[in-house]
Amino acid sequence: MQVNIKRQLAGGQYSVTFIVSDFTSEELDKMQKFGIPVITMMRTNLARGRQTFQTAITQINATLVASFPTEEEAKRYEEEVINQIRTSMAAVRQRNDDFTSSETVNI
Repeated sequence: MQVNIKRQLAGGQYSVTFIVSDFTSEELDKMQKFGIPVITMMRTNLARGRQTFQTAITQINATLVASFPTEEEAKRYEEEVINQIRTSMAAVRQRNDDFTSSETVNI
């Protein structure tokens, strides 16, 4: 799995965008079995301002732009998102499916 972070300074606003890609087949298989991790992100909208929302890791893309008035806030947000992704994916990778099986029982 890879996370591409795009930063842009425009009009005095520090914008951060994430693009998540290149999941391994093992990661995809485990997410299919155990569920896709959900993290908390922010999005900046002209009409509504900055909004906090939850999204599945597989749905993080370039349209989810969060803007901040300072570089420090933008970097703090970036670190929070990356830490959530790392923690969530580490949990996915550690899980093992010990349930799925087939058994024949003589009666």
